[in-house]
Amino acid sequence: VDVASPVIIIDEIEKASTARYDPTPVLLDLLETASAERWHDEFFGVEFDVSSAIFVATCNYPELIDPSLRSRFREIRVRAPGAEYLPAVIQSAWRKHRACYPGLHLPAGLPEPAIRHLAEKNIDVRALQRCFDDAIARAVQRQGRIRLLPADFGAPAVELHHMLDP
Repeated sequence: VDVASPVIIIDEIEKASTARYDPTPVLLDLLETASAERWHDEFFGVEFDVSSAIFVATCNYPELIDPSLRSRFREIRVRAPGAEYLPAVIQSAWRKHRACYPGLHLPAGLPEPAIRHLAEKNIDVRALQRCFDDAIARAVQRQGRIRLLPADFGAPAVELHHMLDP
């Protein structure tokens, strides 16, 4: 990248160390300014100056990272959102997810009982996206206009009682 300080993001760095090739030795060289000024890429056979690069790594289990590598990063712990924030997180994830299906004319918001149910399950974002896909699949199978019901998300179905005249 032809910029002063490129940002290189390494997502879930703890998983890289369990792969066939452990990137720790290369990252140690890249994260030290002295060795990063004249870093040699073995694959391309070219020398780079990556001393001004900014490295950001994400991690779910920092204890799995090699201590020498971990010491070269500044750790910022981000707590999972509390229960009071889950409805907003779910609605935000829904808005982003529904944009993947522009031809379906999905509702902007989810039914409140569905949100409560999903918040109680306290599932991760990937599982939430699968839940959205499952709910959309259930909804499109019904006749007529697509309507997402709380039951499509696994929430208890609302019982409808019909009053009969005597």
